[in-house]
Amino acid sequence: MLDEHRERPFSGSVLQLGRTTVFVDRPELDHWMRWHGVEPEPAPEHLSHDPRLAAHGCLSDQTLFRALGFDEVLSVDISDYEGSEIIADLNQEIPPELEGRFDAVFDGGTMQHIFDVPQVLRNLHRTLKPGGRLVFSAVPVNNHVDHGCYILSPTLFVDYFRANNY
Repeated sequence: MLDEHRERPFSGSVLQLGRTTVFVDRPELDHWMRWHGVEPEPAPEHLSHDPRLAAHGCLSDQTLFRALGFDEVLSVDISDYEGSEIIADLNQEIPPELEGRFDAVFDGGTMQHIFDVPQVLRNLHRTLKPGGRLVFSAVPVNNHVDHGCYILSPTLFVDYFRANNY
């Protein structure tokens, strides 16, 4: 994600699938950003939504994405268990008000837990503004058995992005 940001800086709005769990504190985040050639944006420091991580000084998803340059950070989930702002089942079509709304969509490990992967991909594509970016991280691929509904091949993403002119 930092390499992507270095090549084409992030800005605007980001939609996360679920709430992203961050395992670093602010000095570590700043170190890794600079190591990747990215200068952190000033951002209010908030601790993780997970009290166990907050006790160790780990940052919130809001702090991470704002340090990357996003002005608006929202999350979508099927329930409000982790405090997502948007409650929606990505197995179904997204609500019309989400269409073309985001500059980036970030999946830190949710899609493999959603049954209808083709519908998820259609939804994510529809939420993006023209020129928007889909960023996938930590998607289980080969040999990651019993984590989510699927083990996804990297070929899926290459073919999907190519077919949709990313």
